Amino acid sequence: MLLRIIAAVSVTVLAVTGCLCQTAAVEHARPRLFTPVPEDISPEMRALVGAPPAPWDIHPKSVAEWKELVAKVAAGKDASTRNAREARSQTQQTSMGGVNVFVLTPQSIAPKNQNWVFLHFHGVACVPSPGESGTREGTLMAAFGRAKVVSVDYRTSSDAPYPAVLDNCVTV
Repeated sequence: MLLRIIAAVSVTVLAVTGCLCQTAAVEHARPRLFTPVPEDISPEMRALVGAPPAPWDIHPKSVAEWKELVAKVAAGKDASTRNAREARSQTQQTSMGGVNVFVLTPQSIAPKNQNWVFLHFHGVACVPSPGESGTREGTLMAAFGRAKVVSVDYRTSSDAPYPAVLDNCVTV
């Protein structure tokens, strides 16, 4: 029963996200806010938290521009994601129902999770994290949750408009 509830919530979230991915961006003036970096965290984390945010207000005008943006973002994430994952889990790329997935298996699985598999659907507005770059959160889920994770590499809206994302996720 719990799995059905989780599946229903996941499908609903994906449906809403898919709709938002297809919505035109609306320009708004956004106020600049400053939040100080916490002093009670490690120097390494302070550097990450205090770094300037990545550009977020980008509006590609064509599929070609989307693909260029996706390739650029994914390339930057691939190496760091791979390094983090190699230290914490094993990865197997395969497909389920014709959909590309990454099975992330931690170094040790908790006894209570031996018969469980967690599904991971990367975020980032359905576009900039295809393939290996989309497994970052799934890697953390596997390592800290000590459970096997299936990270779904769904088709992105630059290649396949909504409801392709939803179809892939429901298939897996």
